[in-house]
Amino acid sequence: MYRILFIIGLIMSLLISFCSYLILRLYQKTRALVESEDTFRSAMQNAAIGMALVSPRGRWMKVNKAFCEMFGYSEKELFAFDFQAFTHPDDLNSDLIYIKKLLAHEINAYQIEKRYLHKSGAIIWALLNVSLVWHDERQPKYFIAQIQNISDRKHFEEANNNLLIALEKSNKELESFAYVASHDLQEPVRMINGFVDIILAEKQPLFDDETKEYLKIVYSAGERIKHMVQDLLAYSRVSNNSVTMYEFDLNDTVKEVLQNLNILITEHNAEISTDLLPRIKANPIQLMRLIQNLISNAIKYQPPGNSPKIHLNVRELEDSWELAIKDNGLGIPENQIEEIFKPFKRLHSWDKIKGSGLGLAICKKIVELHKGSLTVSSSPGQGSTFFIRLPKN
Repeated sequence: MYRILFIIGLIMSLLISFCSYLILRLYQKTRALVESEDTFRSAMQNAAIGMALVSPRGRWMKVNKAFCEMFGYSEKELFAFDFQAFTHPDDLNSDLIYIKKLLAHEINAYQIEKRYLHKSGAIIWALLNVSLVWHDERQPKYFIAQIQNISDRKHFEEANNNLLIALEKSNKELESFAYVASHDLQEPVRMINGFVDIILAEKQPLFDDETKEYLKIVYSAGERIKHMVQDLLAYSRVSNNSVTMYEFDLNDTVKEVLQNLNILITEHNAEISTDLLPRIKANPIQLMRLIQNLISNAIKYQPPGNSPKIHLNVRELEDSWELAIKDNGLGIPENQIEEIFKPFKRLHSWDKIKGSGLGLAICKKIVELHKGSLTVSSSPGQGSTFFIRLPKN
């Protein structure tokens, strides 16, 4: 009998101890939950961005101070409306598909940019982050929404886009004007030089020697204008044209360039060599102009009495071709390397080396239209190497 009572007492003692343990654990969990909720409530209330708890029916359950300040309403005023009342009419359905996915357990959270309406009627651009808290797998508890005001950023982006559009329009108008103006200038320049040429060719002298010298200066100026007009037209054509690309043999292009420059090559006793060049995908007409401009410059920009030596080679890279054109010319000072690609920028006067100052600007424009790059390695007295990098695709 005493043994049975002892066993019963022992079992009761164990049950009491176990119940005490369960009560203690429940108390600890309840306390932890309360502390967690207090921490969440404090973090939410003091957050720098707007935060809100929204019921599955779309009603506000809790909003923080930053949220109220963002929309211009008090907490009491907000609770009189659902979340759609503050959404811009054009964005009412922007996140419904994501809400459906949250409720279907297809996603855990989503982030979108959308517009809201301030109490004053002003539009607020916001970055919205939403997640869903569940009672259990079937019963949603509430949505947690974090809303960051990005209106300043969106206004800056809009202003930047408008500026880019305006610049593009202005650039096209300027290029169009340059084309028309340079085209219309050709005829009067041609007439002036034609008449001067006739006067200077007369066997019977019409003017004294001093006047003839003045006429020669006029003729030289006319030639300079003619070259500048031609280069302006070329620059405008390159700027306005889209690039049609197809595969061709670069050896054939270089051969044609050398034929075009035959007189210049002969006059300067230039020596031009090339490696075996590949087939590449580009615009052959524009690439011919590019190579021709660079070789022409390499021949002209030489020390007095120097015989130009120019070499072309191509290196295949992982996703591009690199064409190098190396010369033994005057070279370029380091502080001028970035300047030479600007329109009308010249390092030498017209009297020393003829040119409009547009050749390298045209080259750079051609390379940019091919989504490539044009760089140069050079130093005075050591010659220059121009590197043209063109993407394979």
